[in-house]
Amino acid sequence: MTPFNVNCLLLIPVTDAKARLRGRQGDMGHKQRPPDGRRSRARPEADANGAWSAVVPNLAKPAVRGAPRAVDLGGLQKVVARIQDVVAEPESWSGVLKDVSAAAGAQGASLFRATLTTPDVALVSVSAGSQQIMERYIRDGWVRRDIRTRAIPKMLKTGIGVDQDFMTPDAIEREPYYQDLLAPCGLRWWAGVAFRSGDDFWCIAIQRNAEQGYFDPDEQAKLATLCQGLTEAATITRAVGRARIAGMTAALDLVGQPALVLDHFGRVLRENAAAANLYDPWFHVVGGRIVTRDREAAAAFSTLVEACRSSRPLASNGGHIVVRRSNRRPIVASPLVLSGSAVEPFSGGRILLLLNDLDAQSQPLTSALGAAFGLTAAEARLAAMVGSGGSIDAACEALHVTRQTARNQLKSIFDKTDTHRQAELVALLARLMNAPRPRSG
Repeated sequence: MTPFNVNCLLLIPVTDAKARLRGRQGDMGHKQRPPDGRRSRARPEADANGAWSAVVPNLAKPAVRGAPRAVDLGGLQKVVARIQDVVAEPESWSGVLKDVSAAAGAQGASLFRATLTTPDVALVSVSAGSQQIMERYIRDGWVRRDIRTRAIPKMLKTGIGVDQDFMTPDAIEREPYYQDLLAPCGLRWWAGVAFRSGDDFWCIAIQRNAEQGYFDPDEQAKLATLCQGLTEAATITRAVGRARIAGMTAALDLVGQPALVLDHFGRVLRENAAAANLYDPWFHVVGGRIVTRDREAAAAFSTLVEACRSSRPLASNGGHIVVRRSNRRPIVASPLVLSGSAVEPFSGGRILLLLNDLDAQSQPLTSALGAAFGLTAAEARLAAMVGSGGSIDAACEALHVTRQTARNQLKSIFDKTDTHRQAELVALLARLMNAPRPRSG
């Protein structure tokens, strides 16, 4: 695949684009319209540089009651200026996308991160106009079969991708992506503005409806003016964000808290030494992926990976994953969605995964269980054993009680601790073990 070069980002050279645009200063880059106020229905032609990669037969701006929207060069220039502010205010990306959408005469815009080895994308941020379709995009699995990833090779060379690069009008009418996903939301046309940040490939996806029309070569040239500013902002914020993540995991290491940071694709972006020290055959990381022999935990981690692809993985907060191990107590993984400056888009960080090895706790906190939840001494001992991953039979043998007695005590434990099954009790014990202890003196 052709290497991505920042100097090759523009669909046509910047100097040529500016020269062409200066000749249109009177109408701020809008095209001349025919006498009836509508855009010409003429077929788009290749530009002088041959950069219009596919001239599609019968493709024309739609004839509608009102003139199709056009890209506003002045609006894009304001966006470029605002991009620099995003370095200090990562949370403002949604507003930037809204401005991009307005300047592009579109309905909405989204920020995506893509992989160059597989047709795989992750949604990072959306403007207000794209929230509805992006929810369907994630929920219905289109994120894993986005046909527009076909434009990535061209985007790597030019910085711009559009539907015309890989689809014909007839193919669009048959393609489920357009008819089943886009059409119900009133959308049709797309332009992707590509840029790089380190080894990461990014795309601002701009959505238009049928009446707003497709993005023609002149409009693509205007959108290309965003590429350099996006590249610079992404490069700076990526470095700052990665430094924040490294500092956060190092600080957790100082207090002995194992931690992993997952990226937009659910891969391990960062691990501290405490996490690496607890790896065993039942839980470890291979090629950036969490691997476990516990099938239930593996399914839970797969769900977590999918949540990382969403721009709002809120469902991940507070859901503990229990990794059971043979002849050892479990590892409890607690995912927390990163927020604020720690999750600025280009750092790549999405989820902080706190790990607790219950086997490392030599003395289960039976007294703390009793004091916190009003358990009897016998109930606290049983809760400590079962909450550490032990089986009922093993607890009965160790505590010298019958199975029926243990069941009765366990029912009382569940009632008093407001839990309903062993996994919830394990997670509760993990939180209790990690609670800060009061200082003496």
